[in-house]
Amino acid sequence: MSMLTTTAAETGDSYALFSPEARSARHEMVVMGRGSFQDAPTIVRTIEVRERPFVPFFHRLDTLGALADNWDSYGAARVSSVALRIARAVLTDLSLRPAAFGATTLVPFTIVPVATGGINMEWRRQDAALELWVDTEGRIEALVDQRHVQPRFEEKPLGSIAAAVREVLAFAG
Repeated sequence: MSMLTTTAAETGDSYALFSPEARSARHEMVVMGRGSFQDAPTIVRTIEVRERPFVPFFHRLDTLGALADNWDSYGAARVSSVALRIARAVLTDLSLRPAAFGATTLVPFTIVPVATGGINMEWRRQDAALELWVDTEGRIEALVDQRHVQPRFEEKPLGSIAAAVREVLAFAG
């Protein structure tokens, strides 16, 4: 795909490129950049058009990012931009996995805000659940709940986005 065959849709400080080749292959390439179209863009992710299981969760993160302080009427903190960035990076990485196309095992069950300003992402299987907690400073912890295993709960810190992705991949099997 050459830059000559792409078209740009400018929106504010960022833009997206959609190539005719990608559209005819039923894929779209999302390219984000700042400034003019001539600046070197950075490819963010490729999303299959037929099945976009992660799209509602990216929208959910946008919604969580718009929450104000006291969103729960009990004094909850606004969701931090750091937690949002980390959660988005985990989802983006998972959405690029070949297993993500046409499968729901890598797609979260839910994403919810945490009253302290973090984000909780949860994956479920019939016999277990995995929660990733991202705090306001970007630290990630995993909690695995396996109903038929002792100890039932396992909690562990994860040192990076890559470690969080590996945890989800291992959980999804």
